[in-house]
Amino acid sequence: MQLEGKVTSGLGKGKYYMSKKVYQEEFNDRLGFKPFHGTLNLEVNEKQREKFEDEGETLKIREVYEGGERLSNVDVMPCRIGDVECGLLRLEFTDHPESIAEVVAPLELREKFNLRDGDKVVLK
Repeated sequence: MQLEGKVTSGLGKGKYYMSKKVYQEEFNDRLGFKPFHGTLNLEVNEKQREKFEDEGETLKIREVYEGGERLSNVDVMPCRIGDVECGLLRLEFTDHPESIAEVVAPLELREKFNLRDGDKVVLK
């Protein structure tokens, strides 16, 4: 199964949250890598996203706090873009519509694959 999406600019909040030490540790424990301080945002078909997520294993990050701030619960599905291990996020708190998928990776995916808004990306 795969999920196709188009790269789109985000709100900049992924950088803030992915830089949190507690998330760095949680993602490292579950995915085996510390995420780059930001997410890759993809515009996806919501029904295809649901089918893709139903086919894979979902890891859960719950009851996360840092500095007295309660952070979002996260469901993360291990996946790949090309040769890079990634995680497809489903966040409890988000300002994005369901049609925007956020992806974490151990490196900056835009730089690695020379991606620009509108480029097609396939998650496997």
